[in-house]
Amino acid sequence: MRQTRSFAVLFALSTFGLLGSGCESNATMAGDALCPGPGCPCTGARCDCRSESCNLDCADVETPTQTCALECEAGSDCTVTCGTECDIECEAGTVCDVSGASESDVRCVGATCDHVATTSADLSCSRGAQCTLTATSGADADCESGSLCEFVLGDDAEVDCDSQSQCTVTAGLDAEVECKRASCALTLGAGGRVLCGIEGDCEVVCEGACNVIVDRTATATLQCAGEAAARSITGSARCEA
Repeated sequence: MRQTRSFAVLFALSTFGLLGSGCESNATMAGDALCPGPGCPCTGARCDCRSESCNLDCADVETPTQTCALECEAGSDCTVTCGTECDIECEAGTVCDVSGASESDVRCVGATCDHVATTSADLSCSRGAQCTLTATSGADADCESGSLCEFVLGDDAEVDCDSQSQCTVTAGLDAEVECKRASCALTLGAGGRVLCGIEGDCEVVCEGACNVIVDRTATATLQCAGEAAARSITGSARCEA
């Protein structure tokens, strides 16, 4: 009798285990998904794209106390429309298209990301990501770990480009750029400040007054407004208004 009961218990546990494992699958669903919905579940204002393609309008999930967020994973294509504040994470192999009004935060890790924003956009690109950012003012952009980045920014931008990345930056007034162990092509408005750091390769064009500091291990050229061609620089150099 004891052996019969033991066998019954083991059989029940095995059957439950098989059923349970079938319910835990996070396989990517085919087709397009709207968030929230099948293929893009949301907990509060935080959503997880598990479909081939997801479309999130933050106005559909955010609340006065919850910030819109999306994790784009498993090779998905994600399109996001942000209002004020959002937090978007794009994992390796995904494609993200994000438009935001203000304070949109995008982390692009080994993904392809296009971020269009107005004020205070934050974009971080790493691990060989391919990124573009177009922003009106107050942008903060990082490009590192062998990423390829193109930034078109307004006034008061801050850019860091390092670790074998390639950056093309066009910015307005009072931009600050640091280029270290990377290649940077920079076109800056008046008040621009550039640090071409350790092993940096910098091509700087200033459309007004600007300052450039070059590390002794870096190479740099500078072309000021009205000059016919760029010139090699070392140490520190500036363009006058």
